[in-house]
Amino acid sequence: MPDSKEFKSISWEHVISLTSHPARFNTLAKSLNSLLEQRLIPKKIYLNIAEQDMTKLPEEVKRLSNTGVLIINSCSELGPGKKLIPTLNKEKNLPVIVIDDDLILRQI
Repeated sequence: MPDSKEFKSISWEHVISLTSHPARFNTLAKSLNSLLEQRLIPKKIYLNIAEQDMTKLPEEVKRLSNTGVLIINSCSELGPGKKLIPTLNKEKNLPVIVIDDDLILRQI
């Protein structure tokens, strides 16, 4: 395992991009919370939601945007591209990590 001196020269800043849809909205807050509880907190989490689904987004998910990390992005329905394309339009500088909305990550 590298010692802490080796890590100091590395930038750990990153953003996460994901999408969801109404069939998965019931577990979305749990998935987002698991991202916010990681040791390496992303600079931003872009949650790309199709315009027609925005009104169905649970209040519990909307409240998570108060963290300052989660950005709920209303976008066109782009199929699988919705996971990444809207984020690339907004995020020009940091590495983007794409994840699935049905993952509950344990803290590492």
